[in-house]
Amino acid sequence: AAVGDGGDGTAAVTLSDYAELSGGVVDVGSQWGAALLGNSDAANTGLTIEATDYGSDAFVSVKALSGNFVMKNSAGAVADRAAGSDARIRVNGYEAVTTGLTASINTASVDLTFSLASTVAAGTRMMFSIVGGGAQFQLGPDVVSNQQARIGIRSVNTAKLGGSSGRLQELRSGGSKSLTNDVIGAAAVVDEVISLVTNLRGRLGAFQRTTVETNINSLNDTLENLTAAESAIRDADFAAESAKLTRAQILVQSGTSVLSIANQNPQAVLALLR
Repeated sequence: AAVGDGGDGTAAVTLSDYAELSGGVVDVGSQWGAALLGNSDAANTGLTIEATDYGSDAFVSVKALSGNFVMKNSAGAVADRAAGSDARIRVNGYEAVTTGLTASINTASVDLTFSLASTVAAGTRMMFSIVGGGAQFQLGPDVVSNQQARIGIRSVNTAKLGGSSGRLQELRSGGSKSLTNDVIGAAAVVDEVISLVTNLRGRLGAFQRTTVETNINSLNDTLENLTAAESAIRDADFAAESAKLTRAQILVQSGTSVLSIANQNPQAVLALLR
């Protein structure tokens, strides 16, 4: 089996001798995302092409450039294209969001992202405990779960940053991934670190924008409404007291006028007697 680069993520496979497929494995997954597995046993003669990635974004598509042959998917149905599917995972009764081998869940009590092993079988049950870590933000006046938010981030020191290609600390002078020892490996580590840091910044930015800033704006609106209500109450009391003062002044002036009139009558009688 000969493999050639199609230039756009595809590869052309030329079969010149079917007998040479016996037990042979041609793995080009690192470059084209597919592994070619040769089989020549009596029950399953042919060539199997498998995707090396996982999830609904991974697929295998086969097209005959010349000649005729039957193409089937893993279920045995005739098809020239087969796509993967995302795993369905439940954590504490909540459905997790999965992409390939990565699963995440975000509830009022837990914000969790974890990786799956490619060997996990369907129906597998696992137990794990979270004993600490992360930060808790109090968003409301009551100490209850629906008025709190939590977020945790992974360690970002050089010994922890990295992935399957290695850790960032390995790029130091004399390290196994230094530019003098393994340039390609160093580039792969840097790509993985950039992806990790970008995802971390995205999580923190989303938490700040959708949780912290939203709650701050809500609290500012509440404070403004309370201030306006207090001002309205104070203004209403001042108006009532002003009305009471005016009423008292009118009553005093009326009483003074009545007394003045009452004092004038005796004086008029005395004037007549004179």
